[in-house]
Amino acid sequence: MADGHIDRDRPNLAALVRDYGDAQAEYRAAREAAALFDFSFMARARLRGPGAAACLEAFQSRRVSALAEGRIAYSLRLDTDGYVRTDLTTWRVDDQTWEVFSGDARDVAALAGMAGNDLEIDDLGADTAIFAVQGPRTPWIMHRLCGDALDGIEYFAFRRVTIEGIDCTVGRLGYSGEKGVELIVDRSHADDLWRHLAALARPGGFIAIDRLRIEAGFLLFANECRLPVTPAELGMARFGGDGGDASQMCLVAFRAGASVPSEPWQPGAGLRLPREGEIAITSACRARHGGVVGLGFVPGDEAIPGRDARDNADTFGSVTQASNPVYDPDKRRPRGPWR
Repeated sequence: MADGHIDRDRPNLAALVRDYGDAQAEYRAAREAAALFDFSFMARARLRGPGAAACLEAFQSRRVSALAEGRIAYSLRLDTDGYVRTDLTTWRVDDQTWEVFSGDARDVAALAGMAGNDLEIDDLGADTAIFAVQGPRTPWIMHRLCGDALDGIEYFAFRRVTIEGIDCTVGRLGYSGEKGVELIVDRSHADDLWRHLAALARPGGFIAIDRLRIEAGFLLFANECRLPVTPAELGMARFGGDGGDASQMCLVAFRAGASVPSEPWQPGAGLRLPREGEIAITSACRARHGGVVGLGFVPGDEAIPGRDARDNADTFGSVTQASNPVYDPDKRRPRGPWR
């Protein structure tokens, strides 16, 4: 295994709202009721034309031409060596119209360069606000706001709805391990929509959503993809790529008795691949009952829940591997019946 490291360009998490006064209460709201998050940092592009499907299938890791209208596909964007750069969602609007969402604006810039005679590509980021409501009371909140417009909506599907006279698109997906939705709205209506949502769900910042996604086993590309990692090493071979050599590394969850220096936490620039007995920690947060929970890479043949590993950056000392995800291992909560 190579000993080098890779330090990819990445979004500045420090520029995001860390909390709205009480990160722990915001986290609990999402686990026990509902919390509201601002994801408007996301980049969004619309592709329209007969060449849209072919463009997308050249750009990301999944075959999306068979995706039904009104459905969403999760996928990965790989570099020329087969390593994961970012993760995306692709929304099929109609026969020749698609939308792509990414946490990295460079993805939209790269897509824009693929426009041609049979394909128009528009960058909608500056015109878009994206909010997420996450938590077990999300279906009740949405029913309160838009009646039965979302009744029966499936996981990774979307619909157009109206909330207090505001037109928006609502997708049933999320980043928390709970039932949730993401709402896409024109920025001119963002403040009004936020006010309606905040009356029913507690606003939360990035510390809370980072804790939620770590517990739920979701990657943050700005963390987990700092190392040269294949889809298989992320446990995501089903989302595309040639599978790579899964034995090189494996993404695992861990627990530790240490404390987190700061939240949201990110690894330093010297992050390197793990050697025997080591873990390369890529994400970490405060655990619900003390200590730390996080994600990191171990050598592929050492991915064993209950096994100890040494943090190769010496931040958290010795850690113990846990089931991944540590919260709702079968991921039943977000996929259950809507109402």
